[in-house]
Amino acid sequence: MRKKYKYLNYVPVPVHLKSTMYDLVDDEVFCCPDGRIPILIVTQFGVFPSKGSYKGKKDYCQLRGLENQTVGFIRRAYLSDREYDGIIEMLLDLKTIERIRKKVLKIDLTLWNKQ
Repeated sequence: MRKKYKYLNYVPVPVHLKSTMYDLVDDEVFCCPDGRIPILIVTQFGVFPSKGSYKGKKDYCQLRGLENQTVGFIRRAYLSDREYDGIIEMLLDLKTIERIRKKVLKIDLTLWNKQ
């Protein structure tokens, strides 16, 4: 059975999402559309992993490589490592990507306040 999500194999695994729901993948597979939804972590500082988080790994704060895909976001407080239940799925069409990159739409913990 195909899993619904895919998750980067080098970041802390989700606490509230059962491992049977996602595949652990590298950056190349993560960005490649294949029917699974990539999941990223959102902290109070924005999308994680970001530049410098992991040496030699991709920076996802601008969501490059994920254009025109549905992406899932889980929320985790950076310092306490507390993760909250639930996933927000968002289609990253060109209009949404532009709003994110121009900082009109903030992807941080406040995203859950708008639900």
